[in-house]
Amino acid sequence: MEERTTVIVPRSLYLDRVLELLDTPPMKVITGMRRVGKSTILRSVAASLHQGGVPAQNVVSYNFESMSLAPLTNADALYRDVLSRVSGLEGRVYLLLDEVQEVAGWERVVASLKVDLDCDIVVTGSSATLLASELATRLAGRYIEIRIWPLSFGEFLDFKRKAGTEPVDEARADGLSLTSGAPIWEYLRFGGMPGIHELPPDADIRDAYLSDVFNSVLLRDVVSRHRLRDVDLLSRLTAFVASNLGHTFSASSVTRFMKSQDRRLGSETVYRYLQHLEEAFALRPVRRVEVKRRRLLETQEKYFFEDHALRHTLLGYDARELPGVLENVVCVELARRGFRVGVGQLPGGEIDFVADKGGVTVYIQVAYLLADPAIERREFAALEAVRDNHAKTVVSMDAAPGYSRNGIRRRPLPEFLLDPDW
Repeated sequence: MEERTTVIVPRSLYLDRVLELLDTPPMKVITGMRRVGKSTILRSVAASLHQGGVPAQNVVSYNFESMSLAPLTNADALYRDVLSRVSGLEGRVYLLLDEVQEVAGWERVVASLKVDLDCDIVVTGSSATLLASELATRLAGRYIEIRIWPLSFGEFLDFKRKAGTEPVDEARADGLSLTSGAPIWEYLRFGGMPGIHELPPDADIRDAYLSDVFNSVLLRDVVSRHRLRDVDLLSRLTAFVASNLGHTFSASSVTRFMKSQDRRLGSETVYRYLQHLEEAFALRPVRRVEVKRRRLLETQEKYFFEDHALRHTLLGYDARELPGVLENVVCVELARRGFRVGVGQLPGGEIDFVADKGGVTVYIQVAYLLADPAIERREFAALEAVRDNHAKTVVSMDAAPGYSRNGIRRRPLPEFLLDPDW
């Protein structure tokens, strides 16, 4: 059987950001969920350094997912090993530390190395606690975070071209299509994890891969890291989130659900488990915002998955659940572009997303299909109730061309996702 070629597509959005920060004082911290492509970007950084004339021995790399580095997963051992590897070298040293959260006390190591060596340091990590109090205290003002996301739909098309599963001249044009078999349906089904493009286009194989990814996040970045004993409880909680995608809920609603399953837990435990999942970049909360006053409301958040296909690993793919999946896709796209995202609360209803970035505000309503005039009126009415001049858009999977109504645009999802300027 012919071996499939590893698909490596330069993700310039992130790689260029890291490269432009090289040889500047701050440490570069690359964060994101497991298997989202952090290690590939780190290898690309190393390749760029070599191409730029940096001697190979001056680029010192560690991948702490390797069992061979288990003896170096404490601060003193790693510090001594780095010093031994760079001893006698001339010129600046570049230290690339992959999945550095596996090293106990790694913050002390990098803080000391910045003092003791002429070095630039790039680290990756799969936990938001990487930037928690210890790092903030030791390296306050001396690091920059580069957040890595699952593939956007545009990147998904680039990977399809590179993998040879989509003709080069047709991929981008096909990306706008909503016909059966168009790339957008594959994206909704299998999500944005780069690794799926190294697999045969077989649903069972890809589903198994995604399940392994999510289990790795749960077991390694949540259960093991936080020493949770009740894995079943965590699994039931994530399934509850998956079944309520696109709906607000509270801790009390979770406890009632668990009680119906003959499981008991308090609200504090619910919030703690949800926080652990957020820290592992598995989930992201979206809080409700009072539209008129821009005041954050304290209860009833929505939760979305970092990659929407992870929802399918818990409950299976079901086309009837696409409305929530579409909201997930739009929410993550907004966050990927740097927007601060909230759920808009109106006196008589809700706007799916109110997003702000640099003085720009956008309102977005997400619908699966505007199948009849009543649905169309309902979706547009929420935005028509907001009396300001900010951009307002209804996003759906309707194949009809986009149009405007009372200044509100209706756009097909693929067009919305591929538009660089909203």
